[in-house]
Amino acid sequence: MSANRAEHGTSVLVDQVIPRSMVTDIALVLAGAGLVAIFTYIAIPSWPVSLTLQTAAVLVVGTFLGARRAMLATATYLFIGVLGVPVFSGGRSGNLLELPTGGDIIGFIAAAGIVGLLAQHGRSHNARSTFGVMLIGSVAIYFIGLPWLGFSLAAMGESQWQVNLGYESLFSATLGTGLIPFILGDIVKAALAAAIVTFTRRAVSKSNALASENALLP
Repeated sequence: MSANRAEHGTSVLVDQVIPRSMVTDIALVLAGAGLVAIFTYIAIPSWPVSLTLQTAAVLVVGTFLGARRAMLATATYLFIGVLGVPVFSGGRSGNLLELPTGGDIIGFIAAAGIVGLLAQHGRSHNARSTFGVMLIGSVAIYFIGLPWLGFSLAAMGESQWQVNLGYESLFSATLGTGLIPFILGDIVKAALAAAIVTFTRRAVSKSNALASENALLP
């Protein structure tokens, strides 16, 4: 029984393939951070929030690694961006307070933790439940990202969201630039993440079953 299984009642996908150790945990955390960073560059530019595949990467990392390692992975991603590596949306880096999407980046940590915790407790055992878990993770990002975006737009002044973008209120500007255009995309990304996890789970199950059958052969 792995350490993760003993602690949380069930193992996440990666623990069914790779033996648990401190070395592998560190490697997986770094790999998870790298995956989120790479998916940042698969994007459709827009202002003030670009559409990227980061969310899908965060959700997959959460399901594969479990809460603790996934949160460390997304926190590592945040840390290297703050240090100056251009891994944030639009190739940006630096102080999160200067980024309208800073709340989304912090929300990645929360989403990874929530999705990872649900995965550890077996809440993503089939395609439908996995998709539901991914949607929950996506909503968690909005809970932090939208208020942050609202404060950022307020700091920019009415000339940005009222004159240039044509919104009548800060509230409508926040929803219009940070939520409404991304709902369909986030549903698609949740479905993509669920498909990746479901395919991987089935492949691991078949591999484990085949290994068990071979072990029984004389």
